[in-house]
Amino acid sequence: MNKKWYQELLLIADFMPPGPENYEKYDVEKQVKAIKDLGFNSQHIEAFDISNGDTGIAFFETKYALEQKRDLFKDYCKQYKELGGNAIVYFNVHWLAENLCEARPDWYQRNKDGNKLNAGYGSGGTVCVNSPYRDWAFKIIKDLAKYEIKGIFLDGPGFNHKGCFCESCLSKFEKEYGFRYSADNLKNRDVFLKMKEFKRKSIIRFLKEAKSALNEINPDAIIFINSPQIGPTANGKNNNETIEWQDALLAEGGFFYSDLRSWSIWKSAATAKLLETQAQGKPAIVAMAGRWGPWSYYLLPPAEMWITYAQALSNGANIWFGIYDANRDDKRMNTVKEINNFAMSNANYFSGTESVSKTALVWSFKNADFYQATFDFEDFSGEVNNVDSKAKSDAGKAFNGWYEVLTRSHKLFDVIDDYYLENKDLSKYELIILPNIACIGQKEAVNLGQYVKNGGNIISTFDTACFDEYGEKRHDNILKDLFGTASNEGVEELAYDHVEVEKSQFTCDLEQPIIPAPYLHVKVKPASGVETVMHYREKQASRYCELPTKTEYPFLIHNKSDTVGSGSSVLFTGNIDAAYDMYRIPEYYNIMKNAVELVTSRDICIEGDITSLDVNVRKKNENYIIHLINHTSYNGRPINSVIPLKDVKISVRMDKKPENIKALRKNMDLEYIYDKGFVTVKVPEIDEYEIVVANIK
Repeated sequence: MNKKWYQELLLIADFMPPGPENYEKYDVEKQVKAIKDLGFNSQHIEAFDISNGDTGIAFFETKYALEQKRDLFKDYCKQYKELGGNAIVYFNVHWLAENLCEARPDWYQRNKDGNKLNAGYGSGGTVCVNSPYRDWAFKIIKDLAKYEIKGIFLDGPGFNHKGCFCESCLSKFEKEYGFRYSADNLKNRDVFLKMKEFKRKSIIRFLKEAKSALNEINPDAIIFINSPQIGPTANGKNNNETIEWQDALLAEGGFFYSDLRSWSIWKSAATAKLLETQAQGKPAIVAMAGRWGPWSYYLLPPAEMWITYAQALSNGANIWFGIYDANRDDKRMNTVKEINNFAMSNANYFSGTESVSKTALVWSFKNADFYQATFDFEDFSGEVNNVDSKAKSDAGKAFNGWYEVLTRSHKLFDVIDDYYLENKDLSKYELIILPNIACIGQKEAVNLGQYVKNGGNIISTFDTACFDEYGEKRHDNILKDLFGTASNEGVEELAYDHVEVEKSQFTCDLEQPIIPAPYLHVKVKPASGVETVMHYREKQASRYCELPTKTEYPFLIHNKSDTVGSGSSVLFTGNIDAAYDMYRIPEYYNIMKNAVELVTSRDICIEGDITSLDVNVRKKNENYIIHLINHTSYNGRPINSVIPLKDVKISVRMDKKPENIKALRKNMDLEYIYDKGFVTVKVPEIDEYEIVVANIK
């Protein structure tokens, strides 16, 4: 069966245009040719002037805009028809400029006091999808659909977490639920949950009607929105619910701001892994900004561009790349051209591949919404930090801690979510890691219990399953039998305390007899018949006092008893993962890595254990595609250039002996050895990115 155009590798450019005063003389042909020359095969084309939000000034033929200027779309479609490629409309449906807010005061979201909710860009307001704006937007979509476009990207829609209290929302909510919400009654959990449900349903209604409007005029055109990445769902969007009405799933996993040292270098990869889980076989797209925010005209260094691209591509995702048109002739764009040309010349190895991972790391949106966590800055919400309880850990840092350990120890893994735990078959995985997944519902608990009973393994940390799916503290841990805990005496803060090391399979490479305790731990007592490893010492009176005595509270509980079935559970009673993300304590890395190794098979071995090399393996048919991303540098982020790795010896588990192995970027065949199910090959040099393909037949 022939693939549709959007099922092939997509490299989408969005060169944000100049201010409205320059549109009239804008050279469309020159821009499109520049985009094609840089190796992109698709383009997002702005429908309106959006330099300070949507001004209502249109650059296509419509009678519904505040003002219509030159018809740029006619020129764009002509160029793409002649040159090839895909013209996709960019339609901003979340940010109104001040002039449009003044002209249409019933279109924007309002806070509890009835005032305009400002956009996160310095001016303007946020669109309300329940307002009369929706009818205007659908008319605009129908006019856009009359052009020879391939699809529409809706930037948004979404709700501000402080709203919306506009009359349209209040009246629609009352019609559906029989009463109006208010700042006061939203303190009631049932009302708050109905409000969250209302937001999700509102987004779905808007998307469904937008898709209908588009396909009524242009049946073959696709539609997709700016979807959530790893973070909360306060904006009302849930990828698992909206995917039915989207033809692709895009999220801004490659947007970076301010101090890059504070950002996870794996952000693009983590986003791609999550989107693949949620996309239901549809294309996943990681949006990356070639600019370094908030300085919108300042481009990222070359190595940062390579790494961000590579992390998305190596996990089966496509690319959206955005800069301002003023930067298109910058010499740093030669790096983008090099990457695009490499990707397109090897497109067969990027599209239609599948993960071979047998380990899953969980990201829970319930946890993000109802527990507490810090999240990366994003355009829609800014920087979110709802960590306000000292007795709770940071779920975002817990996830990042495990991501760091798994990647640096070269463990292949997927990212799955709480929806997956509830609704999908878990049996494909040897191991599921629950990083401080405090909020777990009944269905998730039942499925995890059955998974372990049937031979699966879980690793959990801190207060996993101590709360219900809505963040209410449980009287007893719903997974206590699985964990092998007898009682829970609450959470204890440990500012400068210690854990006594004991010899075990988990601590085989630890040298010091005492290690720092995580800054939080749950004081649990183990059930009979389980293995305990290491114990906390009593809290110290001061940093300089003598070490106090050992307590009865274990650092780790390993439950492999008959009561849980043929699988096993490892519970770290402290927030080792969040603490590792913060402090990089070497022993934490070793213990976490050892726990993974003990319950999973090893698929990759690298001589010298180069932790700055990100390795991912995917399959297409019977062929293995080994992605190698080099993060080695002298000064950390931003990475201007990497230190090339020489003669990297890597062994990868494969079902059959390959006929040949080739390094794509170096364009050379590699010698290899196949022994006992492993292929061992030496890669002469790895710059930022290399792909090694093992052709089975």
